[in-house]
Amino acid sequence: MKLKIFVCGRNRLENNGAIAVSKFLKELGTLESVAMPQNGIYHPGIKAISNAFKSNPNLKVINLEDNSLTEEGAQCISECLPSLKKLEMLNLGDCLVRTGGAMALSAILENECPEIRNINLGFNEIDVEGGEAIVEAMEHKKNLEILILNGNNFGEEGCQYIQRKMIEMGKIDSLGSLSEDEGKFLLSSNYDYVMNVRIDDEEEEDDDDDNYEDIDEEDEEEIDSQDESNRSIIEEQSLNNSHLSPMSKATAADFLSNPTPETLVALYNAKEDFSSVLPKEPTIADYLELFFKISLVVDLDNNNVKSAAFKYADDLLSKAYNLDSDKALEFNNHFLVIIGLIKGEEKNFKTGLDITGTLLV
Repeated sequence: MKLKIFVCGRNRLENNGAIAVSKFLKELGTLESVAMPQNGIYHPGIKAISNAFKSNPNLKVINLEDNSLTEEGAQCISECLPSLKKLEMLNLGDCLVRTGGAMALSAILENECPEIRNINLGFNEIDVEGGEAIVEAMEHKKNLEILILNGNNFGEEGCQYIQRKMIEMGKIDSLGSLSEDEGKFLLSSNYDYVMNVRIDDEEEEDDDDDNYEDIDEEDEEEIDSQDESNRSIIEEQSLNNSHLSPMSKATAADFLSNPTPETLVALYNAKEDFSSVLPKEPTIADYLELFFKISLVVDLDNNNVKSAAFKYADDLLSKAYNLDSDKALEFNNHFLVIIGLIKGEEKNFKTGLDITGTLLV
């Protein structure tokens, strides 16, 4: 029996392993499904695997999620797609494809892979221009069931454009959630289109404003009376609380919701700790995540902030490390994840942050 399914995930093949495996895959020529997620494969290894895919024209499933393709690797994948007429699923989620890679893939997908059903390009640092290109490439994909673009850098208005474009094409049910988008809107060739949407919304708001002009004088007097009453209540509350400073009421929960140097110092001066915001049975990840949030507010020129951060950092790191002395490797891995030096399996931690304070404390 000829081999049709090949699965080799989370084995850290890296480039050398991927190149070796690609020689085997190329010789097979009978594969229908290949899954090689989380293997630390970069562009050279992806290039070898892509060439092997060309020799397996019956491929229906490609899963390379959480490898580091970058734009060069995405270009290699795009070059093998014309050979894969039966491809139904392409999973390149969390592969650092970026905008250039998205553009390369969309240029080929527009006219190739007619049977495609499932595409995952989530968490790839793709901006709105790349998102537009991918969406437009889906226009004639009759079998499309799911398009995942979450976790990219479209921005609010870019997300709106993508959603409206999918509605126009009658494919909005295929678009996955965009709730974890991480970007700011960038101008594109279709910016006028998006702005027209905003203008329509503003016109609706203007209509609502016009309706308020129809309120009769009695209603206006009643509203004014209510506003005056509300102002009196607010002023009275302000007088009652005027002897309290905002920092005297700060809690650990306040710091987590809005981390600032001032709140951290206030907690330190009040001899407060962070035990109230930790789970009953904290894990190494819980301690390290809290440590990271504290370290991010460190002001190098403010000795009070540094003293507070040093105290809390020593306490949290000691508890995390002593939680299980046999898990030193886990401790190190979590620490590297939260400062953005390696990828974590969960995508909860942000990268690209200023970690000066983290390294200091």
